[in-house]
Amino acid sequence: MSSAPVRPRAYSTTDAAVYLGISRHTLEAWRVQGRGPAYRRNGTGRAARAMYLVEDLDAWLDSLEVIGGDR
Repeated sequence: MSSAPVRPRAYSTTDAAVYLGISRHTLEAWRVQGRGPAYRRNGTGRAARAMYLVEDLDAWLDSLEVIGGDR
């Protein structure tokens, strides 16, 4: 039986930033500006934390695809 690592369904802001190859600060700024990937709130009020679903991160990355000679 294989013991392949299990990919989490959701990432914290820090882990999502690593997954995307950007800084946590950039991801937080994009969230405040309404840019970047979709996220969910885990909890309520000041204790709420942003969580990023892996499929939302992948979909957002796919939406950035540039085809052709655009440099």
